[in-house]
Amino acid sequence: EGKFPDQMLTDGSRIFWEEENSNGEKCLYSMKIDGGNQTSLNIMVRSWKLTSNYIYYIINDKITVGKLQSNSISSSDLVLTGSELRRCKHDGSGDELVWKFEGEYANMRFIEWYAVGNYIYASYTNWTDSDGDSIFTDSDRYQSIDAKNYNIMRINISDGDVQYIYPPD
Repeated sequence: EGKFPDQMLTDGSRIFWEEENSNGEKCLYSMKIDGGNQTSLNIMVRSWKLTSNYIYYIINDKITVGKLQSNSISSSDLVLTGSELRRCKHDGSGDELVWKFEGEYANMRFIEWYAVGNYIYASYTNWTDSDGDSIFTDSDRYQSIDAKNYNIMRINISDGDVQYIYPPD
């Protein structure tokens, strides 16, 4: 139709892409390389990655974690999106939860992420309420990427173990 999505990937036999539905949500689609058999996978995503065996994706939920007083974000509430990392087969079947931002990770979210083998590698944001008043400020936000640092979160999807990779001194 002459329109091309921002992200279009292939596994060699199918092409995968996202389109916004009438509610503004991103939905994944696939088709054969020749353009035939266009199919909605019925998966709503915030972001997604294609590997040789799976489509990994982050859901587009919204969770309010507290009040926000920020000079850089125009909202009175701190709302985090994308609390679950899931995966499914290329045909959309076998959907399963891979990892969830909960417990000590509840106020973290990926900035950029990649699925490689049994690992997820990601830069991230972490919000901590340093004074415990349930009001988050700009100083309560840590980003693993800045001018001086580039820290990577590595999640083992087999057992949920999280490690951090820091640049050499």
